[in-house]
Amino acid sequence: MSDKRYQVIYADPPWRYRVVISKNRRVENHYPTMAIEDICALKVPSADNAILFLWSTCPLLPEGLRVMKAWGFEYQTCAVWDKVLMGIGYWVRGQFENLLVGTRGHFPPPPEELSVSSYYREKRTKHSKKPAYFRNLIASWYPDEAKLEMFARETSPGWDVCETRLIARCKSGRVIVVH
Repeated sequence: MSDKRYQVIYADPPWRYRVVISKNRRVENHYPTMAIEDICALKVPSADNAILFLWSTCPLLPEGLRVMKAWGFEYQTCAVWDKVLMGIGYWVRGQFENLLVGTRGHFPPPPEELSVSSYYREKRTKHSKKPAYFRNLIASWYPDEAKLEMFARETSPGWDVCETRLIARCKSGRVIVVH
């Protein structure tokens, strides 16, 4: 197992929802989910000075902030992905997701000349698949830093990954990284 530490962490946890509208719309129909306590308990291999980009839906915003804190990061800001199409929801039907941004230690924001809007619109495709735009943007901001995508569903050049199915089975809480 590697002791590599990452300055850039990009994560889309397999959140377990409190309310399920119908059995055929359950997240578990697509992939195994994790309890918030198990996500919080993961030992994230982040450097002392690092940045976290953490996906969270609106109903799970408090849990997203809780995970960020448990992993040792302090909330800074967020970006919004407008999925164009309305999704499911209990109170209101969600159409966007938040990409929470947190730092630990002293980590710089992206160069000012590369600054972009906090709002991005792209039609959603497969369940929970995020636009490549965000991963590519983060890589352009931090080209030389070690990057880890947690709960990855695919690989991407320049990123180490740990897959949802591996983390969900990891009893020690230690994140398994595939280089």
